[in-house]
Amino acid sequence: MKQQFAILFSLLILFSCSEKGEDEITININVEDFSTIMMENPVPMQDIGTIAATTNLGTLSFTIVSQNPVGAFNVDENSGKLRVADETLYDFETNPTITGVVRVFNEDVFEDVNVTITLTNEDEPTLTASDLEITIMENPTAFQYLGTILGNSTGGPIMFEIVEQTPAGALSVGVNTGEIFVANISPFDYETNPTITGIVSLTNQIESIEVNVTINLTDEETIVTTSDLVVDMDENPLPNQLIGTVQGETNEGTLTFSIVNQSPNDAFTIDANTGELRVIYSSAYDYESNNLITGTVLVENGNVSATANITINILDKNACVESNQTNQLELYDFGENNTDIHFDYTFDAKIHEYTFTPNSNLNLCSVGYQAFDETPYQIELLDANGNIILNEMMTFSTTEQSEVILSSNISLMAGQEYTIRRTQNDYQYISDVIGYVFLNFGSGIDFPIVFNDITLVSSNLHDEFIDNPNLGFPFLTLGFE
Repeated sequence: MKQQFAILFSLLILFSCSEKGEDEITININVEDFSTIMMENPVPMQDIGTIAATTNLGTLSFTIVSQNPVGAFNVDENSGKLRVADETLYDFETNPTITGVVRVFNEDVFEDVNVTITLTNEDEPTLTASDLEITIMENPTAFQYLGTILGNSTGGPIMFEIVEQTPAGALSVGVNTGEIFVANISPFDYETNPTITGIVSLTNQIESIEVNVTINLTDEETIVTTSDLVVDMDENPLPNQLIGTVQGETNEGTLTFSIVNQSPNDAFTIDANTGELRVIYSSAYDYESNNLITGTVLVENGNVSATANITINILDKNACVESNQTNQLELYDFGENNTDIHFDYTFDAKIHEYTFTPNSNLNLCSVGYQAFDETPYQIELLDANGNIILNEMMTFSTTEQSEVILSSNISLMAGQEYTIRRTQNDYQYISDVIGYVFLNFGSGIDFPIVFNDITLVSSNLHDEFIDNPNLGFPFLTLGFE
């Protein structure tokens, strides 16, 4: 019985020990050898650096195993920080290199770290560099490379930093390379900043120095170029209609445009900043009296300039189109010359119409309008008895007043009333029925209005529910042959 108990007890102890061994964690220590460069003749207890070491469990301790010369440095047993112990041993001529071994341990596990301290001669600089001075053309490109500050170091890698520059923000430097670049192109203007300067700091493990950077700019010759403008355009354009744009280029600064001469006078004007040419008086653009308009434009940048010749060839229009556009000009002038009339306004009504009488027997050949989308409009012409004598779906330009030529002319009698009507049948929202109109929000339109071919006698902007008689009339134009 006693023998059985002893065997059982031994098995329990064996099992317990085995289970404990399986749960144990192995301690690991990771270290790196330590090396640094420092100036000879340090002060007592000066920091040298810290041993890099880590462990996966518990804490580390540090101790010196050996060093040469003996007593040169000590180590903090908890942090691994190295400090100067005997400053007299840090003499470049006697001990250019100080070495040692530091043991890093955790319980009974340890790793040894080699320590190498390289001394530099106090009488010889560890960092040298030269000033940088270059000359470049003004107006460089953004981030353009300018040059490199060349530095020599026996005290580890060099770090570069701009500590001062005039004007501010002009330059940048590569932190590790010393390469100088354009940071902001604006200051690189010869007339404003013929010289750009800066101070760059260079730092290694031992010391810092500063060098000067000087960028001399040279004046770039201003160049202005332009080209002649030749345009073919229909006669009778609208006032302020765009003719074309005089092109100009310069390598610096900005351009201005001005008219030197033109024939006939007051035919066109030019935008001083963009070079856009626009019509002044439409009467100058009549093919029968004047089929060619010429002029000269000056393109300038300061005291440098170039000239562009302007040639506008006036094209003869179809008589029907010309008649319609003459009616456009009449309506335009009516709006311009009546301060109570608001023109180029829009009004949202399904039906826009006006009633007119021909001033003589006429043949209607075209209808003009400007649409808001590509949806066709129903265009009708009614006589005094309400009889429909024209009923067509017409599509107009959305960018300008345009004409639709009728498939056959319609004869109109002098003095008889006719109504031209624009209807938008296919719409979803009220905004789909808007159209250009002439409006008088106060007393309405004062009819009759006499034009060259027709006299307007009344108008209405309405739908099935609301009438707006004589409030305004639509910008519907008519052409006759």
